[in-house]
Amino acid sequence: MKAYVCCAAILLMLAGTASAESDWQSTCKSTSSMARQIMTLRQQGTDASKLVETTNKIGNPQAAKVTTQIIIAAYKEPRYQTPEMQQKSIDDFSNDLYIKCADELSGK
Repeated sequence: MKAYVCCAAILLMLAGTASAESDWQSTCKSTSSMARQIMTLRQQGTDASKLVETTNKIGNPQAAKVTTQIIIAAYKEPRYQTPEMQQKSIDDFSNDLYIKCADELSGK
């Protein structure tokens, strides 16, 4: 859970000023979508080191750092065998990250 808060704080820096409602919603939606993709790859058995290696090629060091933290958080979660549990894990991870981001950026 610490990784989520850390990611949200870094997203605040990436977003510049996320004071407008649409700004934080857009940032959190994008982050949640990225988290969904990463957890999907995790549930499919993709090697974490390959994801981090790809992330390190991102031209923006702050974006690479956020993405790496999300990868690490995803790989700390269990990998499930059944499609139902995999989907639940993907949904929960994505939703949790959205909420943490919203808590940090929305000012509520």
